[in-house]
Amino acid sequence: MNGPIPELWSPADVAARDALEHAIRDDDLLAGLLAVEGADDDARHAVRTEVASLVDRARELLLAGHPPHEALRVVLADEAGLTGDVADYDHPDNSLVSRVLARRRGLPILVSSLWVAIARAAGADAAGVALPGHYVARVGTQLVDPFAGGAPLDDEGLARILATFAPGRPADPAWLADATTRATLDRVLRNLARSCGARHDDLGAYRALRLLATAAPDDAVVHLEVARLTEGFGADALAAQLYERLAKRFEGRREGQIAAIRVVELGSRSRTLN
Repeated sequence: MNGPIPELWSPADVAARDALEHAIRDDDLLAGLLAVEGADDDARHAVRTEVASLVDRARELLLAGHPPHEALRVVLADEAGLTGDVADYDHPDNSLVSRVLARRRGLPILVSSLWVAIARAAGADAAGVALPGHYVARVGTQLVDPFAGGAPLDDEGLARILATFAPGRPADPAWLADATTRATLDRVLRNLARSCGARHDDLGAYRALRLLATAAPDDAVVHLEVARLTEGFGADALAAQLYERLAKRFEGRREGQIAAIRVVELGSRSRTLN
């Protein structure tokens, strides 16, 4: 890349990384989504204020005897108008919680995660369900598709989703397991990195991948891609540090071997330039 080296990892990014670690440790999905976005104080306050209002309304319906999935559908789909973005599905905004709430549109995983966070805060049992290619939610005992306005998923609806996103693959009962906060944030960050990359937003993709390295610390491929992007920005000294760390941590693996070679090559290039 030509031109001056941009600021790749700011103090705000460090704070977001720390917040992401805490959110994963504390099983706090909403805090994790805010960390992914790197939301500032105003954005965090706006999101938490709106979420608190939606929680209060959901709790009101639950106390009135509504089944949990119906209470959430009324509050989030019917009243708030939260649904999936089919017009610009891959836009990075669809992975950012404050933008999803403001636009009332988002990717399946963001819309579903808001359902889960609000249901839990209102006192209902809920979890994300990471189907291949299409993230949904379980509220109480009912599977729902928040991207489609909270439509309940019966066996036929589930089969349609799997036929679309996992054609030819045998059904795996593990697909219906409750998704952890870490796994959910991992998937959000992969989506965000891919969306930014498709729009040639190299800094956005870089930031998402560095956060992903926190959510997926054992994924050597992610760490190698971060080092490669760092080198691509011209930050050779930082790239060498990342390659060296990767080579030591993943010694014996292909990614570790590639990193070790790049450490030597960057050192040789530095000596030549000097």
